[in-house]
Amino acid sequence: MAYAADFYIQENIIGYTGDSQNKPTVYFRSGHKFGRITQAYPDSNYQGRSLVREYTDYSISNRPPKGTAEEYYNGEVRHCSRYPFIPVDDNDSLKAVLAIAIASYPYKKPIYSK
Repeated sequence: MAYAADFYIQENIIGYTGDSQNKPTVYFRSGHKFGRITQAYPDSNYQGRSLVREYTDYSISNRPPKGTAEEYYNGEVRHCSRYPFIPVDDNDSLKAVLAIAIASYPYKKPIYSK
C-alpha cells in the first residue's frame, strides 16, 4: 500500500522545484501537515515520498541570495532545495502533470526505512 495515500493527493499539491516537465520535486500541504515527493536525485535513497510532518510554523519560500527554496519548520530551516519553489494554485492545469509523481513514487524514501 502507498505511504500516506490520504495525504499525497493532487488536491494537496502546493508547488514544485525543478523542471515541471522532467521529474520535479512536488510539494504537498494540508493544514499543518506537509511533505514532498522527490523524483530525481543522484542518490536513489532520496527518491520517493518524504515523511509527512506536522508543524504549525511550516513555510516554504525562496531565499536570497540564490533564490532557491527553503523549508522552515520547528523553529529553523530544515531543507534547502537546489531550485526555486514555484507555487501552483487549485486552478492550475499543471497540477495534473505534477500529480504523476503520486503514482510514480508510492513509497517512502529508502532513507526512512534504514
